[in-house]
Amino acid sequence: MDMIVLESKLHIPVQPQRIVPRPRLQTALEHQVPHYSLTLVTAPAGYGKTTLLAEWARATDLSVAWLSITGEEDDAESFLRYLLAAWEPIQPELLEEPLGILLESQGPDIKAVLSAFLNAANEISDHTVPKAVPAPNAGTVCPFGRMT
Repeated sequence: MDMIVLESKLHIPVQPQRIVPRPRLQTALEHQVPHYSLTLVTAPAGYGKTTLLAEWARATDLSVAWLSITGEEDDAESFLRYLLAAWEPIQPELLEEPLGILLESQGPDIKAVLSAFLNAANEISDHTVPKAVPAPNAGTVCPFGRMT
């Protein structure tokens, strides 16, 4: 990859000193995530979406890949390269599979890369959670289930 990855985007954010505990939502995430292919957490800016998911990600026994999205990933290639960088520590073999090989190339075929991502995600058997978390003012997305 010729793109330099900003490592701070791949780490679960530091927990704020003062948070509003949300045990019902934490429990819902923990019980629902393994059973769904997409969880969408939505609320206005400042309502604690990122804090909720970060708290859950630290507490869960599931493997969690974290990606904070800020808008710099506004093109598909950049986003997919960041997604692979977030996912790679959990499944290092991805770099040697079609997904990693496709993204290593200059100007990869985005449709082929998306197919490779979907195939790789479909092969996950241990409920690994690749998760994308946009900046707090953008909404929050993570795979597996729907949060209300």
